[in-house]
Amino acid sequence: MAEQDQNNPTEKALTEQEEKDLLDKVREKYLLVEEYKINIDWAWSNFGAPREERCKDPQVSPGVTRQNKSAHDCVVMCIDAHIRNQFVEALGWLLVTQCHNDNARMSIAVAGGAAITYAVTTYGS
Repeated sequence: MAEQDQNNPTEKALTEQEEKDLLDKVREKYLLVEEYKINIDWAWSNFGAPREERCKDPQVSPGVTRQNKSAHDCVVMCIDAHIRNQFVEALGWLLVTQCHNDNARMSIAVAGGAAITYAVTTYGS
C-alpha cells in the first residue's frame, strides 16, 4: 500500500485494491485503444536512422541496441527474435523503436506479448 504524504494531509493513501484497480485502468486504456498497434505501424514505416539527441535510451534490453538501425529494421529484428523463441529480445526490439517516445514505449510494454504477436502476424512473412 502506498504511504500517505505527511506534507499533504489531503492526499489519501491508496489501498492495495485501489492501486490494482488503477493499474488495471491504465492497462485497459493502452489495450482497448490498441495504441501499441499504431506505434508498431509507425515503426514499420520508418526507414530513417534515429537522431542521437532524440533517442533517450538506445538500449532498453540486454543485447538490444538501436545504434543506426531504423525503426523498421528493429521490427524485422523483433520478428527474427520471435522465430528463434527469444521473446524478451523480441519485445526489446519493439521497445527500442520508440526510444524517443516514453508514452509509445509504455503502450508497447503494457501490451507485451500482444505487441509481439501483432508485429509478427502483421509484418512477418
